[in-house]
Amino acid sequence: MNIKKDLWIKYHLNFPISGGDGVSKADAIKILLTNNLGILLEKDLIACLYCNGDYSFELIEQKCINDNQNNYDLLTIKLQNGEVRDVYFEISNFFGESSEFFNRDSKAYLELLKKMTIRPDSAEELSWFE
Repeated sequence: MNIKKDLWIKYHLNFPISGGDGVSKADAIKILLTNNLGILLEKDLIACLYCNGDYSFELIEQKCINDNQNNYDLLTIKLQNGEVRDVYFEISNFFGESSEFFNRDSKAYLELLKKMTIRPDSAEELSWFE
């Protein structure tokens, strides 16, 4: 499963992520941002991956995990159908790097969304189908 590819195909959004599908710490979704926009991006990813782009989930718990190598956010969510899921994000790129916080109306977040609509470079896109 390549969630970056799947998200591009379904939503035409080039999320700044790598890694796995988030079902475990070993398969965490790595946020490639270097500021706290990554916090908003976690919720955007959950909405796209589990709720068809809608924010119709309940955040039950969010906790930070440090394993002496990387920092993770573990979000426990409840979906509309009652299913409870854990989603792991590797947040080392931005954890503790910025005290600035953003909301979805901030200029920085809107600029990020613009960048996410730019098609991935051809080498990356072709690698998805090898």
